[in-house]
Amino acid sequence: MKIKTNIRPLASVMVLTLLMAFVIGTALGAYLLFVSQQNLSIARSMAWNNAMAVAESGIEEGLSQVNLCGFTNAANRTANGWTTNSTDTWYHKSRSFADGSYYSVNIQPNDPPIIISSGCFVAPANTRSFTFLGLLTGQVTGDSSTPRYTKRTVRITTNKPLSQGTAGFKAKGQITFSGAGSLDSYDSRLGPYTVASRRDHAKAITNAKAADSIKVDTARIYGSVQTGPGGTVRTALTGAVGDLAWNTGHTGIEPGQFTDDADMRFDDVPVPFTAGYSTLAFGSGSYSYNGTNYTAVLGDGDYQIGTLSIGSGKSLAVTGKARLYVTGTFVTALSGFVYVAPGASLELYCGGNFTVTGTGIVNGGGATDKLTVFGLKNSVNAVYGGTSTFVGSVNMPYAAFTFSSSAGAYGSFTASTISVSGTAAVHIDEALGASPSNGYVATSWNEVEPNAPLN
Repeated sequence: MKIKTNIRPLASVMVLTLLMAFVIGTALGAYLLFVSQQNLSIARSMAWNNAMAVAESGIEEGLSQVNLCGFTNAANRTANGWTTNSTDTWYHKSRSFADGSYYSVNIQPNDPPIIISSGCFVAPANTRSFTFLGLLTGQVTGDSSTPRYTKRTVRITTNKPLSQGTAGFKAKGQITFSGAGSLDSYDSRLGPYTVASRRDHAKAITNAKAADSIKVDTARIYGSVQTGPGGTVRTALTGAVGDLAWNTGHTGIEPGQFTDDADMRFDDVPVPFTAGYSTLAFGSGSYSYNGTNYTAVLGDGDYQIGTLSIGSGKSLAVTGKARLYVTGTFVTALSGFVYVAPGASLELYCGGNFTVTGTGIVNGGGATDKLTVFGLKNSVNAVYGGTSTFVGSVNMPYAAFTFSSSAGAYGSFTASTISVSGTAAVHIDEALGASPSNGYVATSWNEVEPNAPLN
């Protein structure tokens, strides 16, 4: 008897099984390759973003260095671990982190300085190939004893922000001189103001963008003017803006002393304190200081009152480092006055309007940094017309500020609008802009080629 063996179906099943295994394996291999490439792409993207964060950390350290150590003084530039070398004039520092990333930051000792920071973050590991069933070749990430880095470099320029002292007049809206007054500057660190010490660094700056954003008319500005984009400056036949020489023999605006690119930020003045203050009782009291009787005397500390009206026969003396918060209106009139004793200081915060006439505010020490008048959001009108020279600074960003005292002023003014009437002479104290708090800030931020040379 013959037994027939049918091996063809069995062979067909084996071929079909191998074919299915190949197809499934190919699909699985392709999927694994796709997932691997996706993971690699995500890892590269994360490394790219993280490298910028590391570079920004270097920028922050650079800014801290130029602002905290007095970087313009060459003796201080190597503080905090910074070094220099013979190949360039830059100052250098590097810092590494636990995850293997690091930054290298460089400061060019200009004034203002330039800072270049490179951030390096560990990139995805080197790749290696694989083969599936001898047919499909792909790549997966593998280990490497020498890590690769994603590197990004940022270059920033710096400058000192406009401050009360450096700007002189700062306004959101129109600045107006309605008489034959003047605006010039001096530096109290070099001595008191005299005509001989007059300087031409005063600035009148407004964000206004309209015609006649600054009206000079018959006044004279020893310095420069600046408006918002499209704004203009009006001068009459006898008005002038320029340096000392220009104001001696010219009228109009000296070439180069007007720009229209102002874009200042005006921060709200916050409530100075909400607790820990003494309530000021201002009525019929009598307190003696240096042989003179005053209605009230403020020493060191914080004081608060609802409204403060200092009229005829009333007076307030400041003998220490005082902060006074008037939540309502502040008024002086007739013979009423405020006296800031030599060596004392007053920060006056006005929650409402500010009106000074009569004797006004007397800064006995004559130092502009010893008197500051602040205006909160509801302080929308401010007038100084006292017979006493104003010596201090004003920061009232919501107020329409009018200065009408023929006695003049020394210091600086920041307001919503500023108007100077009559023949008032205002002398900007450049020393107010030299406070350590007015440090360098980034004015431009550009990513450059990672290995670009320092320049």
